[in-house]
Amino acid sequence: MFSVKTLIVAALLSELVLVVDTSFGEGTSSYNFDLSKASDLTRLYNSPVYQAQRMRRPLGSLSFQIGPISHSGVRVTLHDGSTWLVHKGDNFGTSSQTVVVEARHMSSAWQLVLVVDTSFEFGGSRRSYNLDLTKASDLTMLYNSPVYLAFRMERPLGDHHFYIGPFGHIAGQLSHSGVKVNLADGSEWLVHKGKEFGSGSQTVVVDARHMSPYWEVFKTHDFKGTKTVGDFVKTGGNDYHFLFDNCHQAAARMMNQ
Repeated sequence: MFSVKTLIVAALLSELVLVVDTSFGEGTSSYNFDLSKASDLTRLYNSPVYQAQRMRRPLGSLSFQIGPISHSGVRVTLHDGSTWLVHKGDNFGTSSQTVVVEARHMSSAWQLVLVVDTSFEFGGSRRSYNLDLTKASDLTMLYNSPVYLAFRMERPLGDHHFYIGPFGHIAGQLSHSGVKVNLADGSEWLVHKGKEFGSGSQTVVVDARHMSPYWEVFKTHDFKGTKTVGDFVKTGGNDYHFLFDNCHQAAARMMNQ
């Protein structure tokens, strides 16, 4: 039902056996790649990415970082909870200088710069959805589950960490909206809408644990179990239009049903 973004690096998988990297700790270090079988590497490279974190650390043995005098990479989290660092450097790899190494090798000098939940990209081509429930019976059970509390949520648009103007969340297109719903078992799910978010419907449901910390609550409503998750999806609507049927309008309809 959902499209996926996969981790794709141009290196020949069979040649990626050893990674030499000076950016993990002090001095120069060599790491035998944690996966040496071609089948394991293929599986890793085709794995959907759920969260991406832009990371940065001082260059070499320096204790500070100033603009380009630092080293950057992206730490990605996969469905199984494993984390991997994707980064680039001179002589890091063989056929590609962009390499993938297990994040456990990262030193404490790395600092988080930016968080992007690829499960919640919207309005453009960057998107990744892989529903946590894959069995039809589980999906049916979820869609038939009564909703108790519902929270109208908004977050800044794209990679921005701020709203533009004093009424950015009201201005509409400068932010992204969705509705987080609480079920009887205490689980939380985000129902939201966006261009090419789904296949049969552009209103989709994803586990709220994938949400970044930039989402904010703007309205709360107690539905007391009178509506189901399926009602929220249906009210959100199948089609998306940037001006006439976008994420904000869908979220408003869901809260007002």
